[in-house]
Amino acid sequence: MKPDAFILLANRLASDAASGPEAHRSAISRAYYGAYLSVLNFKDDLGISCRIESKLSEHQSLQQLLANSNVPPAIEISQRLANLHESRKEADYEMGNLRSENPSSSADAVRRANVVINLLSQCQQAPTRSQLMVGLMQYRKLLGLSPK
Repeated sequence: MKPDAFILLANRLASDAASGPEAHRSAISRAYYGAYLSVLNFKDDLGISCRIESKLSEHQSLQQLLANSNVPPAIEISQRLANLHESRKEADYEMGNLRSENPSSSADAVRRANVVINLLSQCQQAPTRSQLMVGLMQYRKLLGLSPK
């Protein structure tokens, strides 16, 4: 399965007029995971390890790695993933917060996930891909880790 299938599912859930609160919460979660897994797959294609600190989750490690790459689209992906991740946690765990049940919130999460995918496509193109590879390896070395 490809991660973008999660974003397509999120879009269907968010845009269905008959969707209830659980569908909007699920759309936010699926939008995040579609974006996150797409970025994670790309990072894996580069052959770079995500783990940079044992106290960070893989989600946080990926965000921090990209944030310190010195590559503008990757830095923006990091920020957008962090934002989507917060929305996902809110939708999945904060049942008292009704904002996640709003159709506009789920539609916005899908839009934000698609922005991440568009930024990711910039990172996949030369010369940005090679700049990102160098930036990620340099950051890992700065932390005293192996470059990959």
